[in-house]
Amino acid sequence: MVNAARARRLIPLIPLIAAAIVFGPVVGYRFVGWDDDIHVYQNPYLSPPTLAHALQFWKGPHQALYMPVTFSAWSLITYLSQPADTRAGRTVFAPGVFHAANLLVHVLTVLAVYFLILRLIMGSCRGDLQDRPAVFTALSGALLYAVHPLQVEPVAWVSSLKDLLSGFFSAAALLLFIRAIDEQRLSGGDGLVPDRRRKKRLLAAATLAFGLALLSKPAAVVVPAIAWLLGIWLSYSRAPAAAPGRRLLPHPLLFAWLALAVPIMVMAKAAEADIPLGEVAPPLLRPLVALDALAFYLGKVLVPVGLGIDYGRTTALATARGWIWYSWLFPVSLAVVLLFLKDRRPLIALGIFAVGAAPTLGLVPHGYQVFSNVADRFLYLALLGPAIAFAWLACILPPRGRALLALPILAWGILSFAQRGCWSGNIPLFQHALMINDRSYMAHYNLAITLSDGGGAEQALEHYRAAVRIKPDYARAYNNLGALLEVMGRHEEAIAAYRQAGRLTPADPKVHYNLGLSLAAIGKADEAIAAFREALRLRPDYSEAHSGLGSSYARRGEGAQAVFHYREAVRLDPGAFAAWNNLGIALADEGDVAGAIAAYRGAIRADPAYPDAWSNLGNALVSVGKIEEAMAAYREAIRLKPGYAMAHNNLGTAFARLGRIAEAREAFERAIELDPNCRNARINLSRLPPAD
Repeated sequence: MVNAARARRLIPLIPLIAAAIVFGPVVGYRFVGWDDDIHVYQNPYLSPPTLAHALQFWKGPHQALYMPVTFSAWSLITYLSQPADTRAGRTVFAPGVFHAANLLVHVLTVLAVYFLILRLIMGSCRGDLQDRPAVFTALSGALLYAVHPLQVEPVAWVSSLKDLLSGFFSAAALLLFIRAIDEQRLSGGDGLVPDRRRKKRLLAAATLAFGLALLSKPAAVVVPAIAWLLGIWLSYSRAPAAAPGRRLLPHPLLFAWLALAVPIMVMAKAAEADIPLGEVAPPLLRPLVALDALAFYLGKVLVPVGLGIDYGRTTALATARGWIWYSWLFPVSLAVVLLFLKDRRPLIALGIFAVGAAPTLGLVPHGYQVFSNVADRFLYLALLGPAIAFAWLACILPPRGRALLALPILAWGILSFAQRGCWSGNIPLFQHALMINDRSYMAHYNLAITLSDGGGAEQALEHYRAAVRIKPDYARAYNNLGALLEVMGRHEEAIAAYRQAGRLTPADPKVHYNLGLSLAAIGKADEAIAAFREALRLRPDYSEAHSGLGSSYARRGEGAQAVFHYREAVRLDPGAFAAWNNLGIALADEGDVAGAIAAYRGAIRADPAYPDAWSNLGNALVSVGKIEEAMAAYREAIRLKPGYAMAHNNLGTAFARLGRIAEAREAFERAIELDPNCRNARINLSRLPPAD
C-alpha cells in the first residue's frame, strides 16, 4: 500500500515528462522572423536589459501591446543569459534560453492543469482524492493538455511566451479558486472540515494570479467566466448536489475580478487603436464569424492536422466562401446534443472551451484579424475545456475503455513531435506555412527576407512578387522588392518597385530615400535629389537622406551643397562614418585639406575599422607633407584590408616621395598583384628609376 501511494504521487510527473520529450528539442531552435525580432532580439528596451528599461513596459503599451509581465520576463531572461565576458554595450540574445523558458512555463501549466482536473474529478469517480480512478483520469486530461498538436505553436514560438504566462497564471488562479470554494477537505475518517482562514488565503492568492495573468496577456479577461463554469462543474461532483438555481450563482469574488480586468482591457484596446484590423464584420454578423472560428477550432481539436501559423481565414474570406452561413451548425448542434444529456458536465467543458477562445473569435475586433480570425496559440487556455472533457470521458469509461484512450494520446504526441520541427528556423517555418496556406502573403514576405539574407536572391524575388500579387497594397513588400532588385543591379525594376511603394505609402520617408539611391545609381541626379528632398520633408532629421543629397550634389559638381548636406548628416548622426568620409572627399575637392583631415578623423572615430577613411586620411596628409603620418594611415588601411590594392599603391607613392625606391617598387608590385587592373600602380611603377 505504501509503495502504491508513493507511485501515485509520481503520476503528475508523467505529463511533464511527456511534454519534455515532445517539446524538449525546441531549446536547440533559433529565433524566427515572426515577431521574435520586434518582441525580443530587436527590442530596444531589452538591449541592454536594465531595470529602467524593464520599468518602461509598466508605464504603457509597447508595440501596441500592454503585457508588462511578459516583457519583464523577457528582460529577465535576457539579463540572466548574458555571458560573463560580454563586451560593454553589446547584448547577447541566446534563443535556446528563451525556448527553455517557454518549455518551463508550459510544464508548470501542465502541472497546474493536472491538479485542477484532479480536484474537479474528485467525487465523479469512485474514491477520494488519492483514489486510482481520479488520479488516472486526471492524468488523461493533463496528457491531452501537455502534448496536443495545438500546443506546438505556443511552446515552440518564443513570442508566444505571453500566451504561456497568461495560461499558467490563469490555470493557477483557477486551481486556487476551485480549492477555495471547494471547502470539502478530507480529514481522516471524520468527513469534511471547512477552514475559512485557509479559504481566504487561497482566494487572495487566486486574485494575485489572475492579476498576473491579465498583465501577461489581457485575453485572460475570460478567467472569471471560466471560474464560474468550473464552479458549476464542481456542484455536480459534490454530494449533496446544489439546487439548480443556486448552482448558477457566481461567487462574489468573480465580480471583483471583472472589475480588476476593466482598466487592463481599456488600456489594451486603446493600444490597438492604430492597428489595421482588416475587414471587420458588422455587429449583427459577428456571432456568425465567431461561430465559424469556433467550428474551425473544434475541428482542429478533434483532427489536429494541417496546422500552420497563418490560416488566412479572414472575415472577408469566410463571408465570400459562405462558410459563416453553415459552419455554425457544428458547434450549435454539438451544444444542443450535450444539452439533452442528463449529465451537463460535457456541456460545461464545451462552454469552457468556447469562453477560453472568446477574446479572439471575432466578437470584438482584434489586430490579428487582418491575417486570420484563427490561430493555434489563441487556444492555449481554451484547451482546458477539451482536457477536462477527456478526463471526464476517462472517468465514465470502464477500465478497458480507459486503456484505449492511450491511443489518441500517443497519436497527439507523434503529430506534435513532427509539427514541432517546423519551428526550427525561418525557412522550414515559412515553407510549411505556405504548404498549409499558399496565399499567406506574410509567409511569402518573410521567406523572401530569409532567402535574400542567405544569398537566394532569385528565390527571394519570386516570393516578394508572390506577396505583392496576393496583397497588391503591401507597401513593405514592394520596398523590400526594390531593395533586392537594387542589390541585383536591376535598377530600373527597383525604381518601379519603389515608386509603387511610394504610391501606397507616400508618407514613408524610407521609400523615398531608397528611390533616391536607385535613381542616383543610374545617373538621374535631378530625380534623385527630388526623392531625397521629399524624404527630408517627411523626416527632417533623416541623416541618410542628407548623405544621399550630398552624394548627388557631388556628382553634379556642386561642392558647396555637397559639403552642407554631409555636414548635416554627421550632425544628426555622429556615427555615420560613410558620411564623414564623403565629407572629407568633398572638402578636399573644395581645397579645404585641413577640414578634410578632420572629417576623415571623424570617420575613423565613428568606425576605427573603416579602411577607406584611413587611406583617404593618408592621401590628405601626403598633400600637406606629413608623409610619415600618411604612411602610418596607409599601413592601418592595409592591416584592416590586406587586399586593398589602392592603399598599397598609395603607400608606394609615399615611399617614392621619401626616396625609398625599393620599398615603393614592392608596394606598387603588390598592388598590381592584388588588382591587375590597377592603372595607377602600373603608371607609378613605370616612373620609378630602373632597379640596380
